[in-house]
Amino acid sequence: FPVTILSATLDNVSPTATLSSLPALTNTPLQSITVTFSEPVTDLTASDFATSGLTINNISGTGASYTVQVTLGEGSNSITLPANSAFDAATNGNLASNTVSTTLDNVAPTVIISSLPTGVNVASQSLTVTFSKSVTDLTASDFATSGLTINSISGTGASYTLQVTLTQG
Repeated sequence: FPVTILSATLDNVSPTATLSSLPALTNTPLQSITVTFSEPVTDLTASDFATSGLTINNISGTGASYTVQVTLGEGSNSITLPANSAFDAATNGNLASNTVSTTLDNVAPTVIISSLPTGVNVASQSLTVTFSKSVTDLTASDFATSGLTINSISGTGASYTLQVTLTQG
């Protein structure tokens, strides 16, 4: 009589999930994150992700590769995919992914510049420049001037001092 040989493959290995990185600091609120699994998965939805500060707009992809479109909120943002959010063909839930974090800063700082005294007979003067938050790379070319020359800029963060020379007139 005929003998039937049965075969089966045991799959008890959970798929891994890796989220692509985002820049540590950005001024662009719309971002894309790639989610790469170690094997094809199903059932991935926006509600599967744990997020802080951001909104998931769309998820596209199939199999082992998905793209998540997000809108960042001002300040700190993070996203991770918890364990057992997507499943392979053998119904093994994924392992927890890495956490991706970024900071959105798209609000321009405000600035206050101290006023110069009027009617002075000393050409060399100082101005204090105070920003609402830290800035970097401040140079003389960042200022529109009339009636003075900027000689030097010192300071860091949100507070700077300009040494200026007033012109005749």
